[in-house]
Amino acid sequence: MKKHLVILIIFFLVSPISWAAELLKVGISPLVVYIPKKSPRMGEDLSLMLSQKIKNPKIKIVPWKGEIVQKIEEAKKEGEKQGLDYVIMGSLTQIGEKISLDLAIVETGGIKPPVLIYKEIPSMEKLEVVSTEIAQELVYKLLKKKRITRLEIIGNKSVDKEAILAVMQTKEGEIFDPKIIRRDIKSIFKMGFFKDIRVEVEDFPEGEIVKFIVSEKPVIKQIIIEGNKVIKDSDIREVIALKVNSILKEHLITKSVEQIKALYQKEGYFDAQVEYKIIPITSEKVKLTFIIKEGEKAYIKKIIFEGNKAFKDKTLKKQMKNKERWFLSFITGSGKLKTDELENDVNRIANFYYNHGYINVKIGEPQVERRGTDIYITIPIEEGEQYKVGKIAITGDLLKPETELKKILKLKSGAVYNREQLQKDITALSDVYASEGFAYVEIEPEIKVNSSTLSVDVVYHIKKGIKVYVGRIEFEGNTKTRDKVLRRELWIGEGETFNKIKIEKSIEALHRLGYFEDVKLETQRGEEPNEVNLKIKVKEQPTGSFSIGAGYSSIENFIIMADITQRNLFGRGQQVTLRGYIGSVTQRYTFDFTEPYLFDSQLSTGFQAFKWDTEYIDFTKESSGGEIRLSYPLGYYSRIYSTYHYEKAKTADFNEEIASKYITELADGIATSSIRLSWRRDTRNRFFNPSKGMVLSGSIEYAGGFLGGDSAFNRYEGSASIFIPLFWNTVGFIRTKVGYIDRRGKGVLPLFEKYYLGGPNTIRGYDFATISPRDPETGERIGGNKMFLCNLEYRFPIFEKIRLFGVVFFDAGNSYDINQSFDLTNLKKSVGMGVRWFSPMGPIRLEFGFALNAEEDESTSNWEFAMGTFF
Repeated sequence: MKKHLVILIIFFLVSPISWAAELLKVGISPLVVYIPKKSPRMGEDLSLMLSQKIKNPKIKIVPWKGEIVQKIEEAKKEGEKQGLDYVIMGSLTQIGEKISLDLAIVETGGIKPPVLIYKEIPSMEKLEVVSTEIAQELVYKLLKKKRITRLEIIGNKSVDKEAILAVMQTKEGEIFDPKIIRRDIKSIFKMGFFKDIRVEVEDFPEGEIVKFIVSEKPVIKQIIIEGNKVIKDSDIREVIALKVNSILKEHLITKSVEQIKALYQKEGYFDAQVEYKIIPITSEKVKLTFIIKEGEKAYIKKIIFEGNKAFKDKTLKKQMKNKERWFLSFITGSGKLKTDELENDVNRIANFYYNHGYINVKIGEPQVERRGTDIYITIPIEEGEQYKVGKIAITGDLLKPETELKKILKLKSGAVYNREQLQKDITALSDVYASEGFAYVEIEPEIKVNSSTLSVDVVYHIKKGIKVYVGRIEFEGNTKTRDKVLRRELWIGEGETFNKIKIEKSIEALHRLGYFEDVKLETQRGEEPNEVNLKIKVKEQPTGSFSIGAGYSSIENFIIMADITQRNLFGRGQQVTLRGYIGSVTQRYTFDFTEPYLFDSQLSTGFQAFKWDTEYIDFTKESSGGEIRLSYPLGYYSRIYSTYHYEKAKTADFNEEIASKYITELADGIATSSIRLSWRRDTRNRFFNPSKGMVLSGSIEYAGGFLGGDSAFNRYEGSASIFIPLFWNTVGFIRTKVGYIDRRGKGVLPLFEKYYLGGPNTIRGYDFATISPRDPETGERIGGNKMFLCNLEYRFPIFEKIRLFGVVFFDAGNSYDINQSFDLTNLKKSVGMGVRWFSPMGPIRLEFGFALNAEEDESTSNWEFAMGTFF
């Protein structure tokens, strides 16, 4: 058995041997000749003769370019220099009558020892014949390779053997190849886990045993952060590329240092310095310490513009994300230099100029200057001249006359050229074509600048392409909601002409269901060139809510209150509500169920059963009954409703001696049987927190008469709610509502059917149902037969990621007695503010209202808390 050990060092790993060459490159050094009578070039001639006789497609004989080599190390060095895989060297010796040829095959890489060949030659005349035999033997020795019988990985502790073998090409059972071994060493080094690799080869008759002996880098057992005060350890550890129990890698340490510096720079600490120390714990474990010198924080003191004449500094600063520091910066976070946003700020300013006709504006690179802890940013500007819109033309495949298409454009001749508006006009034209099925329409604007007249001519070239139809419509993400619940909300179906407007309305309809946190659309090419598949991705949100409360009273003792609502029962789109009030004396409940698509038709139905008490200021209404509802759509946004309502109710919890006759006359109870016809149009873009659209409604209710019961009245109501998208993702909201109720004939108009305002859903800041006409004799609130209400709100995002919004509001309204007319100069008013949280449990609102013109016995302010749908 032969054993040889090679310690591979760096210069060996980068030897110039070509891995890509398939041929063995072999050079034959001139032989050393020890013969008494020899010619001067006999050694070179012998080398050339052997070169000519070695013929094999796998061997390339490279002409020798160097001096004669006589030592093994000289052969290796010269072979590497000439780019050879093997060097053949040797001598021809004559002692007496005996002539011998001694050759050595030297591997330039040095993995294995030289292969020796010895041949006796009878006479010099036989040299030619013998050299042919020697050449054949050389070919055999050069190409004869042994298989690897065993492959061992030694020294690995933290890194799995399989992970090392995965990056290697050397395999058991394959031919031993030094080039592949050298390549494997490189691959193992690239893993980054090892500081040293050695290879041992044991030569046996049956094959080679190859051992890769690795020495691992140490493991990090502890990471310590020192010197940080303004940034928490946890925040710094998030950006460190190394973790505890990971292998120590120098390049990741360098990366971690840069990331920590970048973290400090984001906070305004541009002088922060980060160093590190590696402290050995054992030979295999280390402690890594990052030492931070934070320095002083720097803020943007001044943003300076040079060369701007058309716009003031204040106007340009509004376009930037980088802001100057001011006294509220500790709240807004302004004043920090965001270096990654500086280039974007330049683009924003340039776009602002482009959108105001300055098409040749040049914004220079911002110059950032540090003066102590103050930062000054200077931005040079060359405005150029302002351009206006010249001629506008539309050419190509026109679906409508050019004059009609031009009406769609907002950019008009004579107006200041606006690049952003140009893009919006292209989108508007595209929508026209996409609504007719041309989903792949191409609209290319041609811009012609007229420097002499300072005008820009615009020509829209239109290629409508092929008409496209909807192929498959698929849904993704609806793990609970059934496909048919989503599909029945769509305005477009499979096989219909592609219509962008209908598709957008379909997405809005899905939003309005209130089942999904997000709805996204993906279009994909269908199987046919004129087909488009629609994939609608939804992200479901909780559609159920549950609340529970407890209390105590002298009458009921312990009380439990619970409310359970599910708006998407079993994923079928059905809505059910169960509300309960359980005390030792009284049990109250409400059960409500709605089926929006009865038997998969457009008809919606629902019913309610209840036994409930409503507490007013001067009395309590105890009632029980139920109702049945039917509704049917009119077009895409409107529905008509028909509701039959039956209720038995009476007044309770009042002082019989001083109570108003309107209260006492209902103490024995009264039955109300009514039908209500109503209409509702809802164009909101989503169910919760809409940003645009409106809700319009009107209703007529008829009670008594042929329906029976004790009550007899007619009620007329109308309301309008409008959502207006404003700047910075804020929304304006306006709601107005009017109502009128009139007793009919000799029937009864119960006071609890009249109008009372005040509370979270009408006029905030006033107690519930306290805004009402009063009995002139007792002063008790008896409700009005007329009502007017107006709510104004401004809603703004506080933390959009968790869907937390703020609101400021103004409420006004009043209810009027039968002998009073509508008087909009006599309104109760309130102002206030609050927060809305669209939580996983359902919508939650907390608001504080301040009454502006409350009476002496009315509340002047109130906190309002509610869960459920917002108006």
